[in-house]
Amino acid sequence: MKAIILAAGRGERMNSSLPKPLHKVLGLSLIERVIIPLLKAGIKEIIVVLGYKGEEIENYLKKKFKDKKINFQFVYNNDYEKGNGASFLLALKRLKADEPFLLLMADHIYSPTIIERLLKEKDSFIVVNQNFSLIKDLAEETKVKINNGYLVAIGKDLKDFDGVDGGIFLLRRKDWQLNKKEGELCLIIKEYLKKEKIKPFYLKKDEYVFNINDQESKKWASNYLLNHCGKKEDGIISRNINRKISKLFTQFLINLNCSPLTFTIINFLLTILAAFSFFFSNILGAFLVQLVSIFDGVDGEIARLKLATTKFGAYLDAILDRYGDTIIMLSLAFAHYLKTNQDLIFFWTIWAILGSNISMILKEKEKLLFSYSFTNPLLPPSRDLRLFLIFLFGIFNQLFPLVIFLAIFINLGVLIRLLLVKRFAKED
Repeated sequence: MKAIILAAGRGERMNSSLPKPLHKVLGLSLIERVIIPLLKAGIKEIIVVLGYKGEEIENYLKKKFKDKKINFQFVYNNDYEKGNGASFLLALKRLKADEPFLLLMADHIYSPTIIERLLKEKDSFIVVNQNFSLIKDLAEETKVKINNGYLVAIGKDLKDFDGVDGGIFLLRRKDWQLNKKEGELCLIIKEYLKKEKIKPFYLKKDEYVFNINDQESKKWASNYLLNHCGKKEDGIISRNINRKISKLFTQFLINLNCSPLTFTIINFLLTILAAFSFFFSNILGAFLVQLVSIFDGVDGEIARLKLATTKFGAYLDAILDRYGDTIIMLSLAFAHYLKTNQDLIFFWTIWAILGSNISMILKEKEKLLFSYSFTNPLLPPSRDLRLFLIFLFGIFNQLFPLVIFLAIFINLGVLIRLLLVKRFAKED
């Protein structure tokens, strides 16, 4: 399937000489945020309609995606000031009769899952946003009216409407050579509706679409993405403490030309530093461990915000977390032994390490077998909580009670996991 991206407009309300599609939101240009989800969905034939400073956008895309094997077709609309309807009709000439295609706007930010879901459909659809809390200025949005499961009206001036145009369409190459040769796309859609039907494609609860009209709407979208870049699996410390701080790091670091893996490695090196700090000061080690816990979320936040999540990245992060946790536990045990000569701490430390690693293995095994992981207040503390406990016990110089508590609680949790799995497997 091919995709058409309309990127010809001037974007005067951005108050910038930079073409609107090249304005960046959290480290990515607007047009990159449109193209990357297409690539992830397997679409590599993309028609881009250009106008204002079109050559600048074309050169940017060729350089940015030179290694992605994209078949770009650049179409120039010299009359771009007449509206995106003319741009759309120019792009249609590059399609075959009855060929399905996606139509997207270069100034919209949207959830990648929308494309994945939309490609499973066969009929014509318009993405409709009914979550008005996501919209900065409703008056500036194109509204849609739905009746009996079909789009019946579209326009900014609608008084009675059911949602807002999400700027994404799944259509077929029909006879679009209509009476309207210029103006906004919605005028052409209105005429098209006299002959064909378009269904609404509603956003799911966790999906979003943002229309970037000006600097305020760009800031609005940035804040939303930052506030929703955590994971559903976040533990209690991550949700209530770590994420609030890690997002400040992320907001600054995301504009650097570094991959998420770079920050994964940096956090592992910081983990080693924190571990060996216990040989000098328990308090220093404790604070550095909590810093590790906070910074541990940065690589994932950047990966999600820059649409750069990979299976290898998640795999490497999990491995380094296991190494890091083991190094921290061994270091604080040796540091305590050198200061107190209490060799019994090694017994409890080994059990804490074993329980922690086995617990993580069981958790992943549960996801593999049952597609989800069990939750229970008596289960072993998540990594964010374990590191927070090390922080709390460390600042009060209570490392021996710490490892005893972790060893007992974690291994008790492993036993509870086994019982839960046995019960669930029996019911299954």
